[in-house]
Amino acid sequence: MNKCTLVLTSVTYAYKAAGILAAEGMRAYPVKSPDVAKVRGCGYGVEVYGDREKALKLLAQSGINVLGAVDEGRRG
Repeated sequence: MNKCTLVLTSVTYAYKAAGILAAEGMRAYPVKSPDVAKVRGCGYGVEVYGDREKALKLLAQSGINVLGAVDEGRRG
């Protein structure tokens, strides 16, 4: 299963995003991660298991701004 971390603007949006994605049947968890901090300073995002594009579309439709994404293969 594909896994990525979506970078969000705050911990509040990380929890909102996880709830939205879970309501659509996706596995998603709010996380504080050094991977996220590399993209943006706050360090919060949502870890998503499954279709990244679907997750991005659902969050955009819900008005949640995603700043970036870190794919599983790019972690070091």
